[in-house]
Amino acid sequence: MQIHTKNKEFKKHLKESFKPIDKS
Repeated sequence: MQIHTKNKEFKKHLKESFKPIDKS
């Protein structure tokens, strides 16, 4: 379960990083 949570946070971080790029 810890790995799953880490994966979710990692995906969220990636999405947030992509958000600014997509908005630009």
